[in-house]
Amino acid sequence: MSRFSVAALGDIPSRDSWIPVRDHFGISAFGVNAYRAAEAGGRVISDHTETMAQHEELYLVVEGRATFTVDGDEIDAPQRTFVFVGDVTARRGAVAKQEGTTVLVVGARPGHAFEVSPWEESWAESQEAMRLYRQQRYGDAATVLREAVEHHPGSAGLHYNLACFESMAGVGVITVVERLGRAVELYPGFRELARADSDFDPVRDDPAFQALVDQPAAEPAPAATAGPSHQAAHLEDIEVLDDGRCPSQPVRHHFGITAFGATAWTAPKAGDRIINEHDESEPDSDEELYAVVAGHARFELDGEHVDAPAGTLVFAPPGVKRTAFAEQAETTILVLGGIPGKAFEPFGWEVWAPLNHLYADGKYAEAADRGRELVEAHPQYAGPLYNVACCESLAGRTSDAIEHLRRAIELSDGSRLHAEGDSDFDPIRDEPAFQELMRPKG
Repeated sequence: MSRFSVAALGDIPSRDSWIPVRDHFGISAFGVNAYRAAEAGGRVISDHTETMAQHEELYLVVEGRATFTVDGDEIDAPQRTFVFVGDVTARRGAVAKQEGTTVLVVGARPGHAFEVSPWEESWAESQEAMRLYRQQRYGDAATVLREAVEHHPGSAGLHYNLACFESMAGVGVITVVERLGRAVELYPGFRELARADSDFDPVRDDPAFQALVDQPAAEPAPAATAGPSHQAAHLEDIEVLDDGRCPSQPVRHHFGITAFGATAWTAPKAGDRIINEHDESEPDSDEELYAVVAGHARFELDGEHVDAPAGTLVFAPPGVKRTAFAEQAETTILVLGGIPGKAFEPFGWEVWAPLNHLYADGKYAEAADRGRELVEAHPQYAGPLYNVACCESLAGRTSDAIEHLRRAIELSDGSRLHAEGDSDFDPIRDEPAFQELMRPKG
């Protein structure tokens, strides 16, 4: 049985306009879904904020054309346009300009291991409950959601909707207020919503309800990023990095994404290798989703050949040996990645890429000198620090190598794990200061 999975985006069974990509492949390191509008003028991305899930979100128009609106700013987004929203308080949505417009959405919470959203896992129950609600069968709708709440007791949205249904069904006000109180406890923004929600008209005059909704609002959640709340760029406008192998476009670095990895790779000519052969077999390796954005590719996965025209998605968990070649010139693959069960840590390999050729040519001192400039310009990344330390070790600069490795480990303990088996540090491996760095924290 294959350890990898392949599907055309259009072949994944949809749930109304939602194409559940993450669920289809069993991805556990980041959220990823797609949405398709049946007709021009239809809403392809619902109007929402991310104050509840606290997700950074990256949108890519993979087919058609859309108009995004983010905090009142309109963004024309033809095919292969990225829109990144890092501010969780920013209100965003999109309308299709063409029939069949499809948008791929990637999201995760910075600094936290990814968890599947309860709305995704309880989609079927929520849809059934809403069907009953529209039929004014409020008691039946509440019965359906109670079971969902038992499975997802930490879902603010499920508690809120259940409180609505119970209110409309005439359930006792104490039960409704307790349910709503739990929703507000999990997500304070529901307090303001409940004040104007007509579903609570049956209990609105009750002192217990009034006491709950009239409490002062909580302090607003801080923005997820100190930078701009949102950015947009067409794929062609993102800088190209060429380290002597395959040209890449550092999507994650371009937008300042901190919750998941995202890089586009393009082969200038048919027959060129797009994805270098690797297997992500080291500890804490990424699971990766490949999306063929343009052209036509051929993957090799654990020795199996997979034909991949535009619109194909390929999911490879850690341990699968993978590579890909272009069947057409200008074939582009977007690669998304993250470590299951761990918060994503931007390593900054994109920053170091222009110096890879110096390392490969054995020009370690020059690579270290130029790498120091990168470290000064991008102090948030462990990757350049680690690579400078490697080059300094090989160039005989022992004290500098140990200092830069120490700083890399302070930013990411993964640097220590990599250094344990990295032959670049063989020249300094017996140094007491190096051995001290290799001792696990705590």
